Amino acid sequence: MAFIDNIKGISTMIGMEGDDLKMTMNNIHIHGEIDQTPDGCWDREGLWTSGAMKDPKDLHPTMASALPIYKTHSAASWGSKVLFTDMFFHNWQSNKTVCGARQSIFGNNIGFSDYVAKQMFERVTFENVAQDAMAYLFDPPKKWINVTDCGNFECTGPRNLLFDFKYALYKGSPQPDSSSPSF
Repeated sequence: MAFIDNIKGISTMIGMEGDDLKMTMNNIHIHGEIDQTPDGCWDREGLWTSGAMKDPKDLHPTMASALPIYKTHSAASWGSKVLFTDMFFHNWQSNKTVCGARQSIFGNNIGFSDYVAKQMFERVTFENVAQDAMAYLFDPPKKWINVTDCGNFECTGPRNLLFDFKYALYKGSPQPDSSSPSF
């Protein structure tokens, strides 16, 4: 079992091209704000979109320029599949922390400018989760306009996201506006 409390969020990547690249994570607990950290007031997401990149950075960086890992800026591998099972999101009671920073359960990886694999979830429990804390998805920045990569417009990875939930449960208070088990 993994317990995650991370300012940037969890994100997984596979570094290869292929037609059948599978990523699975299971039995994960991700908590919203519990206490303030002594080092400041930070925006945060619990889970970033995951995917496969053709040329990612090494998982174990060998020099400072390879950090941070999540800034891949590589073309995506189209054959990736992402499945999260038995996930628990606890105490995301607002989209703002006590100090006023933004927080949300789901966010898009700020390094994924290209295709992002479908994010599939099975048996997810939302406990004490407010509607406004569910997701923060950003628009592609203007600096992503690159004629050789995406033409004369921003790369659209952040606008083409699909989250698929099956067997979701909702507990406690608050709860999202919709409590459908599949959405």
